[in-house]
Amino acid sequence: MSASARSGTDPGGVTRPGGADRDMGYQWSKGAWFGPLLGCTLWMLLLGGMAWRVDAVSGMTAVGAWALANGLGLWLWSRRAELRAPTALQLMLGVTGALALGTLFVLDGRVDLASLEGELATGLGSRQLYGALLVYPILMFVFWKR
Repeated sequence: MSASARSGTDPGGVTRPGGADRDMGYQWSKGAWFGPLLGCTLWMLLLGGMAWRVDAVSGMTAVGAWALANGLGLWLWSRRAELRAPTALQLMLGVTGALALGTLFVLDGRVDLASLEGELATGLGSRQLYGALLVYPILMFVFWKR
């Protein structure tokens, strides 16, 4: 086997020794990285924009959490030559989940989430919204079990 075949190169041209980025069936690729990052954080930006009109602190908290999560995602992507993809994904999901919980906690304490109901149109109370955050640890578990 040639050295290039053993090392593994991702679509971005980053070479990983031994192809270690293929752990858990997950490898570094733009779509596999930025899709989940956007999917896990876009709601923070949208909710922050809606909440900002009612309470600036809540809006800034949500937008700040979105910025931190995406900043972490970009930083992890820039370090993909040194990091295993599954490890980076777990870190991203864990930090993003914690930021999501903090964001919802602040919004739930400062803003009547029902007042945003017309814009959110979710029909969910705050308990159900907290329950929706279970997607983060569930995804972490799924990727860990693979």
